[in-house]
Amino acid sequence: MKVGLRRRPPTHTWSIVSWKAPDDPSPGSFLYGMDPDTQLQMFVWKTKTTTATPPRAYWRSAPWTGYMTISRFYAGIGTGVYVAVVDGEEEVYMSFTVNDGASPTRYVVDEAGRFRLLGWSRAGSAWTELESWPSSKCSPYATCGPYGYCDLAAAPAPTCRCFDGFEPENGEEWSGGVFSKGCRRVQALAACRGAANDDDEFMAFRYMKVPDKFVLVANRSSDEECAAECRRDCDCVAYAFANLRSSSAKGDVARCLTWTGELLDAQMIGATWGTTAGTFYLRVPSSSGGRLRKKILKIVLPVVASAFMLTCILLVLLFRKFKGGREVAVKRLGEDSEQGIEEFKNEAILIAKLQHRNLVRLLGCCTEGAERLLVYEYLANKGLDAILFDSERKSMLNWHTRFGIIKGVARGLLYLHQDSRLTVIHRDLKASNVLLDTEMRPKIADFGMAKIFAPEYQIEGVFSVKSDVYSFGILVLEIVSGIRISSTDDIMGSPGLVAYAWKLWNFGNASNLVDSTVAESCVLDEALLCIHVGLLCVQDDPNARPLMSSVVSILENGSVSLPMPDEPAYFAERSSKTGARSEDAENSRNSMTMTVLQGR
Repeated sequence: MKVGLRRRPPTHTWSIVSWKAPDDPSPGSFLYGMDPDTQLQMFVWKTKTTTATPPRAYWRSAPWTGYMTISRFYAGIGTGVYVAVVDGEEEVYMSFTVNDGASPTRYVVDEAGRFRLLGWSRAGSAWTELESWPSSKCSPYATCGPYGYCDLAAAPAPTCRCFDGFEPENGEEWSGGVFSKGCRRVQALAACRGAANDDDEFMAFRYMKVPDKFVLVANRSSDEECAAECRRDCDCVAYAFANLRSSSAKGDVARCLTWTGELLDAQMIGATWGTTAGTFYLRVPSSSGGRLRKKILKIVLPVVASAFMLTCILLVLLFRKFKGGREVAVKRLGEDSEQGIEEFKNEAILIAKLQHRNLVRLLGCCTEGAERLLVYEYLANKGLDAILFDSERKSMLNWHTRFGIIKGVARGLLYLHQDSRLTVIHRDLKASNVLLDTEMRPKIADFGMAKIFAPEYQIEGVFSVKSDVYSFGILVLEIVSGIRISSTDDIMGSPGLVAYAWKLWNFGNASNLVDSTVAESCVLDEALLCIHVGLLCVQDDPNARPLMSSVVSILENGSVSLPMPDEPAYFAERSSKTGARSEDAENSRNSMTMTVLQGR
């Protein structure tokens, strides 16, 4: 099923029309379709009896973020639903599909104007409502009036609120539950001076369905440029910026929206359908304290900068090296290593043949006497684990950096599995074996110590490239969440990280898995995509895990149809054994091996 429009003549629209009544299939008063003006959002309109009167907006979706697919699994009926955006030159539409073997599923607009997703319950032999919109009393279009928003997370029930810096237009009506008159500013904005105006600030509202009536500003590639565009316009009251680099969107890889009139139909939707939520920046008067801080900064910053430059000069003079000097990393194998001299030499030669920007480069080796040394390129930031799991240092890894690390490791594994002259299985991919250079670019190191094993190895003793895929999935979930897989504590009532991630994803709250330290910088589309890929990679059945070639393609380009991951029964069944496995892993020997697949 698709809902949208044809851009080129002859123009055409695909929409869903309500029935007149539950027992009367003639056309009713409500219609679900794509906004023809922006082509970025969906509406339910209430049509009029006369064609001269335009339809009235009854409900509006969040604007499309550029992410090509939204997926959700409904465990009660065993159905996964995919909502994909198809953005072509001639047509643009939303495509609605389900997974193979799913129960019958349908979207309808009922006689009351609700856009509903229904699924057939085989157990109850009846249609079950899975989702419906509007989802609350304050969700219909502009219910909260100008400068008001519907807070879907409010307790005990969703309600209307005024944006910070605003108050109800009519306090008595607002207290009585009548919100249509909306809100007004408590303090007026400063007199606008265009580009030189710095007397106003922008307040961020996260997890928002941004207001309607926005203007799309082209060629603004960063949040700063979008904010500057709004600041230059004296009539601009808000802006929102979306990074579309993770999507398959055509044209601009970023999107800047601005508002110049009343703000209508905003909602705080939290993690509802994940990718629909965005960050919205409202223009507010600068506080006197804020202006004082700016004056102090103008005085302090030059002094601090000068002191920093002097310190840098002194450090260079004290710690400079002779010409030709080069820092290297030396790894010394212990005397109790089970690896023989010949195996060590053969492995060193093999590693030296692997050349990829996401693999640590081997510079040399030494096998004099009992000594066995490997000399690697030196990477200043050392292991990913030293930063990712350190509460004081993890803020160094913003979301852009984390997503880059995930993609870099994926490219490195693809090279090992497919693009190198030999098919190489790393066997021990984990955060401590991913090293970071000065620009936080990842390089895979320490091939083959085999401490973290995929389920099929623990059960059957079998290694394959899918074992590395499993380890990659674990690493992805660790990078997104900032939680170590070996943590022995229950995570929010779950026996481990994988079970916790699955539970959040299954209930549509996957965004809650994202590390709080990157919440502000996180591109939610990318994070949800990573979580979905991570769960696919850690499936118990090796055959169900994707190849790294597919993983790299998905991370680089997005995907319109990702399969639903299986429930991680392995972790659920074996959670009681986690402690024993962790203890065994800690006592394992530090041997070094490399697995190579060769034809026979």
